[in-house]
Amino acid sequence: MVNPRDIAGVLCGWRSCSTPAEFAAGRLLPEGWRALVVSKYSLLEPAGVMKADTDMMLCPAHVEAIKKLLK
Repeated sequence: MVNPRDIAGVLCGWRSCSTPAEFAAGRLLPEGWRALVVSKYSLLEPAGVMKADTDMMLCPAHVEAIKKLLK
């Protein structure tokens, strides 16, 4: 297992996108990156994230793509 503190960056979770992002000071991603969590549980409960069906980071371009699909 990898210690979360050892992770220095992420790749966009969008299929066919390999845009990388490195964590900045304070473990923040660059501007525009967002987490996408899909879960049958409430995200207000720990199980909401820990048992999520999908948990990934999206680059700014794909954050905008998702926003365009939502009402």
